[in-house]
Amino acid sequence: MAIERFHGGLRLHGFDTYINIFRNLKITSCVYTFYEPDADKSNAGENLRFEGGTFGNCYRSHFYINQVGLSRTYVGCSFDYARQNFLELRSSGRGNDFIYENCWIEGFGDFLIRQYPITDTWSFRKNKITFSGGKIVGAKGSQTEWAPRRKIILAPTDNNKIEFIGTQIEWPSPPSEPQIALMGYTDDTIKYNPGRYSCPGTAYEDELLNYAYGLKGNAYKFSGTEGASIKDSKDTATNISFDTNNNATGFKVEYGPVDDDGLRCVKITTTATTDLVELSDKRLMVKAPQHTVVNAGISIKMAAVTAGAVTFGMRLRAYNNPVSKADSTTFIVTKTYTLNGSLASDPYNVSSLLGATGTPLTTDKYVGVQTSRDLAFDSTVATHFVPTMTVTGYVGTIYLKLPVWWISNGSAPAAYSIEES
Repeated sequence: MAIERFHGGLRLHGFDTYINIFRNLKITSCVYTFYEPDADKSNAGENLRFEGGTFGNCYRSHFYINQVGLSRTYVGCSFDYARQNFLELRSSGRGNDFIYENCWIEGFGDFLIRQYPITDTWSFRKNKITFSGGKIVGAKGSQTEWAPRRKIILAPTDNNKIEFIGTQIEWPSPPSEPQIALMGYTDDTIKYNPGRYSCPGTAYEDELLNYAYGLKGNAYKFSGTEGASIKDSKDTATNISFDTNNNATGFKVEYGPVDDDGLRCVKITTTATTDLVELSDKRLMVKAPQHTVVNAGISIKMAAVTAGAVTFGMRLRAYNNPVSKADSTTFIVTKTYTLNGSLASDPYNVSSLLGATGTPLTTDKYVGVQTSRDLAFDSTVATHFVPTMTVTGYVGTIYLKLPVWWISNGSAPAAYSIEES
């Protein structure tokens, strides 16, 4: 069956609707591919299933959901190009299950998931949204639009649980947005939508749903006084140190202004391309098995670079199991770790992003970048690591914010743990 050029392609009601299976359904060029405006139900919702369908070129969103408590599964379906959103959850759309199994989802002008303010008319559980396998291509509303990694979940109300399990995400354009987290960082989406991204072995970069899911939790916002130096010192709000490799005159690390998003930035001015700043929380001692994948991300504004190229990287400093010693008088136990070696990621040329064809990125904007490293120490005694990140390779001034380290879920056969040194 093929449906074309209607306001709502397929409209489901909440009365006596259950155990329906649709195979090879084709819906194209509608305002909404699936349209459920009615906020009412009775004896409905069990095992609604769509297999092998093709859904494309909708004028607003693939899903308009104001319905309550229906369970839908889409298997091996293709969703191509929505001018606004992939999944649009309206004011009464709650208690629903969405399972996208081995689907291809490509192109959404605004958001993958857009939650509108919810009403008090219904009291129900949260929506459960699961992407399992398949692939998401994060294009915009058409193939020609610039489409970098960006915030693709807008849901500042307490109404959803979201999982990506084995689902690869591809971004057609190089980075140009200030954040790397899929939920962003400027609204309550990060407070109200528990979720998980797990795709070990992905061909693309790992995804961070929420900055708070990093190894440091919510400690990713700097706090200090503009102009105050933190060179070879640390930010007390995040416990992140800014260590440098020399004391050259003019090589400065200091607090910058508060940006429009409300975050305090750190200003780094260098005088030689060999000047290097290393960020780390020295107390963030992580115990993890071999071949755990560790990621690092930062947001950088290349405001006044006069030579060289801003180069971002990550290092994993490996330590042996600690030796513990108890003071017989105070009963305080101290741990001593021995440095065993380090691993570095490939260098990331952040300056090259300014030259990408078609990019909206300029020197007065921040860009979120990330890198990763497999925890594969050539050692039989290294058991812990401290993740760091480095910035070097340029002369001039840049600004930093939103530092984060995280573990790729599912990348190792055992769990990791965090121990304060």
